[in-house]
Amino acid sequence: MIRIDRLARKPLVSQLEIALRQAILKGEYKPGELLPGFRELSRACEVSEKVSRQALARLAQDGWIS
Repeated sequence: MIRIDRLARKPLVSQLEIALRQAILKGEYKPGELLPGFRELSRACEVSEKVSRQALARLAQDGWIS
């Protein structure tokens, strides 16, 4: 489960992006496996769809996901 710290100074989108990268590195998401969609991430992490969409876009831009 991904935890977002609303009291942290780091932006929510950065926290989510980092948490997803860590989950990928730990093998929680295997190559070829689908990540949760932005709506599912939004509900699970209690963030807006915009935040989850931006985090996924950053991962895609950096080549972590396609």
